[in-house]
Amino acid sequence: MYLALFHVSIELSASKPGPGFMRYVLPEVPILIYFALRGLQALEASRPFRRAPLVAHALALIVLVIPLQSAVRLAYHLDRDTRAQASVYVNTRSQPAIFERFAAARGDILTASALDLDRVRQGGVRLIVTSSFDYDPYFAGASLPRQRPGVYAGAEAYKQLFKYPYVEIKPAYMSFAFSNPTIRIVDIQRPLRATD
Repeated sequence: MYLALFHVSIELSASKPGPGFMRYVLPEVPILIYFALRGLQALEASRPFRRAPLVAHALALIVLVIPLQSAVRLAYHLDRDTRAQASVYVNTRSQPAIFERFAAARGDILTASALDLDRVRQGGVRLIVTSSFDYDPYFAGASLPRQRPGVYAGAEAYKQLFKYPYVEIKPAYMSFAFSNPTIRIVDIQRPLRATD
C-alpha cells in the first residue's frame, strides 16, 4: 500500500521536468529493497521446500548485484560526459559553433529549434551543437495529440536541422538525470543529406 500510494502521488503530479524524470521515483527504491528482502526472509523462514534458504540467498544476491553493477557503471561514466567529448571535437576543428543549453557546460542558446539557419550561416557559424535533452522532448511531444503549436514547430525545426550532416556522440553507458546526453554536432555549411 505504501508503494502504491507513493507511486500514485508521483504519477499524479502534473509534470516531471526532464531530462531523466525517472529519478523522481528513486525514493521508492529503499522501500522496494526492504520489502524484497523481507519477502526472501519469509521464504527462508517458511521453508516450503528443502532448498528454500539457498533459493532465498541466491535471489537476494541477484536483487543486489544487478542494480549494483548498473550503479557502478553509471558512476564511472558520469565523469566521461558526452558534452566534454563534443567540446573537444569542436575545439579541434576551430570552426565557429553555437551550443544549446544542455550541449555544453554553458550553452549559447536555449534551443536550436529557434535558430534562423540562413542568418546563422551568414554570420559565419558552421556548427550547431545539439543535445538529446533539448530535442528529444520536442520529438516526444510532437508524437502526442493536442500539444501546443510550438511543440510541433520545434520538432519540425529539429527535423529540418538534422537533414544537414552531423556527427553523433552517444553515451558509453546511458543518459541519466542531466548527464551524458546524446550530442549531435550539425554542420550547417555542408549540403543537406539525402532524405529517405
